[in-house]
Amino acid sequence: MAENPEKGDLNDWKDKDKKIETKSVEEVLNNKSNIEKTEPERKSEQENEQRETELKDNEQKKPQEKKVIIHAKAYKSIILYATRYANSSIRQEEWREIYGILVGVHSDDAVIVERAIPMTFGESHDVELGAKHYGFIAEIQDQLDAEGRGRFMVGWFHSHPGLSLFFSYVDVMNQLSFAQPNPDFIGIVFDHTYLLDSDLKPQSYSAHPSPANPNYNITEDYDTHPFKTGIVCYRLNDPFITQDNPKFDTNYHDVPYEILGLDQYFFANLLTELSSQVAKGRPLETAYREPDAPPSAQPKAAQADLSQNQGAPLGDMGWKSDEREIDLKEIEPPKEPSEELSQRDLQKIPLTGPPEELSAIPGVLPSEKLKKTPEESKLDNAMQLITEGKTAFLINDSFSAVEKYNQALKILDELGNKYIDRMLDTYVDVAESCLESKHENLAIKFAKELKEKAENVGDMFQMANADFIYGNALLKKESTQEGLEHLKNAAILYENAGDLAGVGKVNEEIAKIYLDNGDYTSGALFLIEAMQNYKKAIEKFHVKRRSSWALPANLRTAIEKMKEKVRKYMEKIDSDEVKNKIKNDLRDL
Repeated sequence: MAENPEKGDLNDWKDKDKKIETKSVEEVLNNKSNIEKTEPERKSEQENEQRETELKDNEQKKPQEKKVIIHAKAYKSIILYATRYANSSIRQEEWREIYGILVGVHSDDAVIVERAIPMTFGESHDVELGAKHYGFIAEIQDQLDAEGRGRFMVGWFHSHPGLSLFFSYVDVMNQLSFAQPNPDFIGIVFDHTYLLDSDLKPQSYSAHPSPANPNYNITEDYDTHPFKTGIVCYRLNDPFITQDNPKFDTNYHDVPYEILGLDQYFFANLLTELSSQVAKGRPLETAYREPDAPPSAQPKAAQADLSQNQGAPLGDMGWKSDEREIDLKEIEPPKEPSEELSQRDLQKIPLTGPPEELSAIPGVLPSEKLKKTPEESKLDNAMQLITEGKTAFLINDSFSAVEKYNQALKILDELGNKYIDRMLDTYVDVAESCLESKHENLAIKFAKELKEKAENVGDMFQMANADFIYGNALLKKESTQEGLEHLKNAAILYENAGDLAGVGKVNEEIAKIYLDNGDYTSGALFLIEAMQNYKKAIEKFHVKRRSSWALPANLRTAIEKMKEKVRKYMEKIDSDEVKNKIKNDLRDL
């Protein structure tokens, strides 16, 4: 806008006068409104305004929010307990919400959920804790203190069966009571109906109810998107908000999370466990302090009042059964665990029924045949050790983490080539974790072992991973030339394995090295190579490349960002011939 009417547009100045005048009128109306309000109302509004100002002022000072790491075992407990009271064998109008607490530990940058302990169930749209349940929570904390491992209640969970994922007014109230002393406290909401459509492609989810705060990128966060897992993690924006604040209902936001152990075998193993529980006449999951036997085997006193059952240890499996009508003809549990089984099959498993009837149904295994073999038990032990190792890395206990991984690798090695893929994946996992934890020598050790194991079975993809990790570890140790040689070898192996995304990633890493050293010509040319490989990888995805950054949508985003970088660095390139080549390459991209 000009400085005076003679040099500018008079209409600008007229508009400016109107804005000033309007503002004055609004101020007068606000003052009049304030006069009509009572003293408590004015005081409450002033407190809310002051609180919002403080939140804005502290926004820049606030440290990065802690992400959430959920053990697969805890996730499984949530699924089983929620499914017990809401599934295809129960009429939808009889579905019930469930409630429980989350136990774990904090690290500097994460909240780690190790256990989910069911507490109770409620009505179709609500569930509340009574004095008895708060007493149970106190008991649980006493037991955790006695364990001496520094574990405590880090969050709570409840279900919204068929209602979508959000925090209700009551949920915000519940969260407030926990979050005021612990702002990192989380709330998980689970809706099992999201799992039933999980085999659909991401773009097909528009018909399903969306989460209340959908800040998810379906492509980037697909493994932990609610359409894949059925859960969302929430925290409060302001743990000290008052109920009369107009923003009370929306005073929450979703939090990034990761589920440790959620691999292609998770739901297959879950289905096997479901079949076992059904064949034994037991429920899917039980609440804290429920009896440990079917009602028919319990004394009448125990049946009459579950709360009188004393001394049940933390995490015990028990019995709680509401009689439900089911169609036994629909039962089709798997005869053997299969990684191809999907979440969709969960709805075919019944929740109740006498063991003799269920085991007589075609397709349902007798309980004795569902017992785990020694091999399966050893594999479970290895997977548990891996989860514990990941957790130890997260809380900066690298010594314990490496010890857990070494134990797991030893077990997997004993199991032989049948589980070679899992063993190689575990080597990649621990080597990358060592690299991220700045233990370069350990990363190199595991990368060497990975290379040897992969060479023995001719797995070029994992051989490439080994060289990629080895090269990056050497670069961190400032052995630049040797590190570059390993990266270039990784690129050759990735190309031979048909993993074009891997080739692109190597080229991108090499480009960074040249750019950091001021060689903008080489850096820009390697970025072009990276983009060309990413473009090819969009059309040809490697089956073993499970990294989210390699998903097609994310590769397209990476290409666009690299284009901008190359254009910026072109200004620093002297050779017109190189500039013209880069321009032509960018045009082709």
